[in-house]
Amino acid sequence: MDKESLLAKLVELHDADQHEEALELIEKTPESERDYLIASYYARALNNLDRYEEALQILMRLESEGANDPFWHFRVGYSLYYLEREAEAAGYFKRALELGDYYESTPILLKRSLIEALYKESFAVILEKLKEDDARELFSSDWDFLFIFLNKYSAILKITPDDEKQFALSDAQHTLCAYHFFHREVTNGGFIQLIHNGFGPYIFESPFVENIRLWGAERTADIIDKAELVYNIHKDKIEKEMTDKEFSELYSKLTDFEKLEKKLYKIMDEETKIIRDYIEEHLDEFVISTNDASADE
Repeated sequence: MDKESLLAKLVELHDADQHEEALELIEKTPESERDYLIASYYARALNNLDRYEEALQILMRLESEGANDPFWHFRVGYSLYYLEREAEAAGYFKRALELGDYYESTPILLKRSLIEALYKESFAVILEKLKEDDARELFSSDWDFLFIFLNKYSAILKITPDDEKQFALSDAQHTLCAYHFFHREVTNGGFIQLIHNGFGPYIFESPFVENIRLWGAERTADIIDKAELVYNIHKDKIEKEMTDKEFSELYSKLTDFEKLEKKLYKIMDEETKIIRDYIEEHLDEFVISTNDASADE
């Protein structure tokens, strides 16, 4: 196969997500005939097969030739990002854009790299950074901001024995964790999923509702209060072990949550913003001041 036909076939395989086939085709090509572009396509296929270390090794051998190639910078950044080397990845994504990279995913990956690199810093470093306009813009998403805290709490809870978890975080910190679980479960499968997955007591039988009402999320608190009445009647039926089919059937049998969920979905973004505002005004309640605030996530 001549080079032009080989390159055309590699593009065709890439567009069809046939990355294994692309690797096999390149590997059949003598190394002496694998120029910069073919080697780049080889690294691209490895990246798409989650073989990031191998891809990175090949790409770094092409560094001098790829210095002014936006796609080389993108591929290096991609490998580094998925190897959880986000701070390094950000530099490559930024340079790719400067060189004219037109991939829609590049600015998204650049932002995620910057955010996730900052998540790994200590609270002190993060809060200092948030005084800068660029960093505040980076965390314009309320959930990106909330995960500054949630990631730290998660890291602490992972290394805390189960019987000590309730004491590992403060009341406010547990409430923020509960809001995350509440939002995740209800947006994915409503109150029925929330209860079936074991979060009922964490939401309905704790200070959670009282706390978010004090934070200003009064409409969410009112909806949860009404949902609690339904929870108390049906919790045994919802919480018990069952097949996937039986779980699915609960949605047609227990419709009491539906109106509450519709109201909740309309206000969730606004209520999350209210919670973010409360945290920004009361940072001392949410920051963990120990030296391990930079614990690995």
